[in-house]
Order: sequence, then structure tokens, then C-alpha cells
Amino acid sequence: YTDVDAVKQASNGKLYYRVYAVNTDGSKNYSKVATLAVNNNDVLVVTAYPNPFVSQLFVKAVSQKTGKATLLVRGIDGKVIAQQQVQLQTGSNLFTLQNMASLAAGRYMVTLLVDGEAFTVQVQK
Repeated sequence: YTDVDAVKQASNGKLYYRVYAVNTDGSKNYSKVATLAVNNNDVLVVTAYPNPFVSQLFVKAVSQKTGKATLLVRGIDGKVIAQQQVQLQTGSNLFTLQNMASLAAGRYMVTLLVDGEAFTVQVQK
């Protein structure tokens, strides 16, 4: 679940949530209030799928601005295996990393570099 508008409106850097639950016996109650700290970065969400992947990997990024970015695929040892320049658009972006079939089975780190900030997710082949 991603609520981009709520993150944009978190001017004090905090979001407050509570869950309204309807139990199997019909009773209803609210959870305690949970506080989520928000840093209001320009890139809000980065995900990669399918995970595990076979021959290609899709990277989704939700951004508040446009601009150039770099996608990196690194082995667990930190060595850069693939690099791709991408163009971010405001909103949802979907990038495809092709030719991943030759990679050995194992864990990899996919990083989106935007203006000196790194957003990393771990994937499995």
C-alpha cells in the first residue's frame, strides 16, 4: 500500500495511523495510534519485481520530480554488474532491466541513484 498524497502532506514529517478492526465475533475496535516518520524525499517508493527474477527485472519508482537517475545492479559483494541511465517523471515510473538471465543464482542489490541519494532493494535470482 502506498499513499503518495499523504506523504506529500506530512509537513511536520509525521503521519498518524490507526486501524479500525471488525472482529469475527462482530465486535469493533481501534488500534493504538501509530506514528510514521516521513522524510519527504523526492523519491518516495522503489520496488523491484518479480522477486525472484529469471531474465528481466522491473523497477518501479514513485517520484515527486523529473530528472536523470541511475539504476545499478550489484552483487552481494558490492561489485556493479549492470548500470542503466533512466529518466524519472513525476509520479509512477517503470524501468526494465533486461538480459539478467546470465546472472548466477543468488542475491543482488538494485539501487536507484537520484541526486546523490541511493534507494536500494534486495532481489533474488
